[in-house]
Parts: sequence; structure tokens; C-alpha cells
Amino acid sequence: MIPCANCSLCRVFVDNDGYRKVRCAAEMWKTPANQEKVYSYHTVLARRMLECEFYDSMGDPTEYLRQLEESLPPTKGMSKPEISVARSGMVWRVKK
Repeated sequence: MIPCANCSLCRVFVDNDGYRKVRCAAEMWKTPANQEKVYSYHTVLARRMLECEFYDSMGDPTEYLRQLEESLPPTKGMSKPEISVARSGMVWRVKK
């Protein structure tokens, strides 16, 4: 299984309601109606595919996914990170 979170095409964005979401820049996540599917950021570790022709690994998935699991917010009600450092921890503010 390919962990989508370790792919350079897995993109994080903030929707109109201020929630952090993830999408596949290669548009590999689709609904049954063939529309683009987006997911809540806090569930990104659950996104996996059996195979993907566009998969672009960002390095050792074991270490990266472990660090990501430790830094992910527990709920979807989080705002933008105050500090964003690639492949290390992030500081989160709770959206009130």
C-alpha cells in the first residue's frame, strides 16, 4: 500500500470555512460521480492506494509518517500552523 501522505502530490489547503484539508494534485482521489475528493487533514494518514502512477515519494516513509502522526491535530477544527517547518513539528492553534 502506498501512503498518500508521503507523496509530494498530497497537498494541504485551507477551505472557505477555515478547515485544513488535503487533496491529490494528480486528481487520483475521485467520488463515484468522478468529482475530485478532498479529505480532512487530520485523517491524511488513512489515505492509501494499492498503486499510483504519479506517486512521488518524499523519502523514507516510516520516519516521515511517524513524525506526521505525532504532529497531526486530533480534530478537524484547527487553523493554520503558526510555524511550518518542512518534515518537522508544527505548532497548532485551536480554532475558537
